Amino acid sequence: MISLRSFAKINLALEVKGLRADGYHEVQTIYQSISLCDTIQLEERPRETEIVTNCRELPIDSRNIVHRACLRLRECFSVDRGVKVKIDKKIPLGAGLGGGSSNAAVTLIGLSHLWGLSLDRIHLYDIARELGADVPYFLMGGSCLGLGRGDELYPLADLPRWWVVLVVSPFSLATSEVYQRANLLLTKEKNNSSMKGFFLKESDIAHLMVNDLEEAVFHAYPDLRRVKDLMIEQGAKCSLMSGSGPTIYGLFTMHKEAKRAQKNLVAMGYRVILAHTLTTKDYRKGVLFVNY
Repeated sequence: MISLRSFAKINLALEVKGLRADGYHEVQTIYQSISLCDTIQLEERPRETEIVTNCRELPIDSRNIVHRACLRLRECFSVDRGVKVKIDKKIPLGAGLGGGSSNAAVTLIGLSHLWGLSLDRIHLYDIARELGADVPYFLMGGSCLGLGRGDELYPLADLPRWWVVLVVSPFSLATSEVYQRANLLLTKEKNNSSMKGFFLKESDIAHLMVNDLEEAVFHAYPDLRRVKDLMIEQGAKCSLMSGSGPTIYGLFTMHKEAKRAQKNLVAMGYRVILAHTLTTKDYRKGVLFVNY
């Protein structure tokens, strides 16, 4: 049996450039791994693929991206073995934190070892890309620039550790629905300053962070804008919605400040999770293996 950690991500920036010919949106995004994680256990079975989980809302059939990842890897490499996958969920569903994509990528990594395939991340990339636009990122971790659909990846220098306070909404959002709303608001001409600036001055995150999907989500859920304002009032250096939302996060340099903000936001009735950013080395060391 293999146990692995499946880490969440936040987007430090997300710019949407328009609709592509393949139906996806052209994006420029900066992915950042954080310490919030699920745990995945893989146990070999004769042929069948079985998924069990502590999350009642998570499907365990082909609607689950992990299930599809298992079947696709078997198909691509003619594997005549099965697997039981146990998913212990801590990452909220439909929250813009990449939980499902992370689970799929980590499952591919784990199955490569479990089934003796000895595949590196390059060999797993094409399968990951088929499964979802941000699945390939979770083969890498750390700080990455994502272009195209978000699956054209360029590693970036690791940032100093930030403490991340996440306010998790009681509802989830489907990425496709958010992009449909955003189509009505986005203009063709975009300001690229955030992406360019990131390469020029990586430490000055507050001036670089932008999410083009925020306005579409805030228009439908105005309380989320209030959460973002509250995060700044609580001392965050900057605050942003992650991905397609609805999670709002704030970045703090000091652990005690982040803890105080967490305590205050919980007192206001919000569900709050405290995490921290991960370097690429920490990410890869953390994923591989809790036990083997």
